[in-house]
Amino acid sequence: MHMLQRFFQNLKTILPTSFPTPAGKGGLADASLRVVKRIVEEYLTGYSLEEGVEGLILEEYELPFNIKARIVRNGGLLKYVVEEPPITPAVIEQVSRLVLSVEAGFKDAGLPGAEVVYNYSKIASGYGPLYPFTMDESVEEVSLDRKTGRIHVIHSKYSWYGWLPSNITVSSSLVDKLVLSLARRSGRHISLHNPIAEGLTREGLRVSLTFGDEVSRSGSSIVVRRRPGAPVTITRLIAEGVLNTAVAAYLWLILESKGWVIVAGSVGAGKTTLLQALLTLVPPSRRVVTIEDTPELSGSTGLWDPLVERHLAGKQGASITSYDLLRFALRRRPDYIVVGEVRGVEARLLVQASRLGHGVLTTIHADNPRSVVERLTAPPISIPRSLLRNISAIVMVSNNQGVRRVSALCELGEGSEIRELCSTPGSCGSLTPRVLAHLSERLQGYGDKERVLRVLEEKASFLEDCVSKQVFHHSKLSEKLLEHYLAWKA
Repeated sequence: MHMLQRFFQNLKTILPTSFPTPAGKGGLADASLRVVKRIVEEYLTGYSLEEGVEGLILEEYELPFNIKARIVRNGGLLKYVVEEPPITPAVIEQVSRLVLSVEAGFKDAGLPGAEVVYNYSKIASGYGPLYPFTMDESVEEVSLDRKTGRIHVIHSKYSWYGWLPSNITVSSSLVDKLVLSLARRSGRHISLHNPIAEGLTREGLRVSLTFGDEVSRSGSSIVVRRRPGAPVTITRLIAEGVLNTAVAAYLWLILESKGWVIVAGSVGAGKTTLLQALLTLVPPSRRVVTIEDTPELSGSTGLWDPLVERHLAGKQGASITSYDLLRFALRRRPDYIVVGEVRGVEARLLVQASRLGHGVLTTIHADNPRSVVERLTAPPISIPRSLLRNISAIVMVSNNQGVRRVSALCELGEGSEIRELCSTPGSCGSLTPRVLAHLSERLQGYGDKERVLRVLEEKASFLEDCVSKQVFHHSKLSEKLLEHYLAWKA
C-alpha cells in the first residue's frame, strides 16, 4: 500500500462522527457529497486569514505541507502570521471527495496534492484552523475564544512577549464545533450541562475547553498546550540557568534519601517542567508512581508507573480521583509517589506516604513559601501544622518575562517555621555546596556536615561534568546515573 494511503487509513480512525457514509457500493453519491461539502465548507471557510501583514519579519520558517509561519513586528507589537494556500471551490470539492473516498476504503480515489491533503487533515484531525499551530514545535500553547475569535499563541522563542496574536480569526459557530470536536478527540464529554473539560488528545496535546456561556463570559473557548517531546532533564535546566548545580545536588540528595519535595509557583512559572527534571535524578532501579489529572509528565529514569484520573461526566461508570489513585498506589510498593498537582484532600495521603518511607514529589500553585503553608493547612487540604515537618524542601520557581529561575528554596522547621536557604533568583543562583551544608538543618539528618558537604560536592561535580559534555537527553543521563551509582557502590 502506498505511504500516502497508509496515512489516510490512520486518519480514517479519527474522522468526526458527523461525516456520513456514502450510499452505494463504491460510488460517491451526489446526496452524500452535498452533505459532506457543507461540513467541509464550514471547517475551511469558517475562519478568515488576514493577508499582507506589514512589519519587520523577525523569523520565517516552513511547516509541513509547505505552510509558512512568520513572526512579524509592527512598532512594538508582535504577530504570528500563517501563510497557507487559498480555499477555492475546487479545493472544497476535492477535499469533500477525498473524505468520501477514505470512508469508502479508497475506491475510485487518486493521489491528491499536498494542498488537498493539508485541508483534509485540518478537518480529519478535528483541529480545523488550529491545525497549523499544532504542527509548529515552537508553539507551546494556543488560545481561542468565541468573543474575540482571534487565535493567540505562546511561542517558545518569544515567550517573554506573552500571547502573540495570529492573523487568523474564527467564526463563533466554528469555535463551538471545534470545542465539541476536541472534547471528542480527548475522550471527554462536554455540553451545556457539563460545560468544562480537560483532556489529552491522541497527539499528546493537552486541551482545556469551555462550552457555551455557562461558565465563561467569553463563550466557548479553547486552550491547547503542547507536552515536551522528550522528558526535560535536570542537566538541561542547569544549562539554561533555571538552577545551579549546588541547588540541583541538594534536591538530588533529598530525593535519594526519599524526602518530600514541593515545587511551587504561579501559573506558567515552570513547576511541571522542574518536577519532570527532578524525576530524571531518580535512581534507575527505583519504582516511580505518577498521578495526574491530565498526563503531562513524560517519564523518569526509574521504573515508571503512570496513573491518570478518570472523569466520566455523562457516562456510565465511576470516576477515579487522585485520592483513589493515591490509595491504590500505596499498595504497589512505590519508592516514589509523584502527584502532578495537589489541590485537595489527597495531600493528606502524601503525609502518610512520606511517614511510611516513600519519596514524595508534587507541585502546588502558590506565590511564596508562606502561601504554600497556608494552602496546605487551610480547607480543603487541612494538614495539621505539626505534620508539615514531613516536608523536606519547598522550591519556588518564577517566570520573569520568559526567563524561568528557581527563586526561593526553604525548609520547614517545628511548627511550620519557614527557614529560607535563598529567597531571590540571584541568591539561589549563587548557592554553593558548602553554604547549603552549613545552612540546611534537613541535611544534618543525613550525617555530619563534612560528610554532607562531600556528597553535595560529588553530586554537583557529576552534574557539572554532564552539562559540560552536553548530556541532555533523558536516556543518556540515565546511563550516566547508572554508572555513577555503580561506581559509588564499588
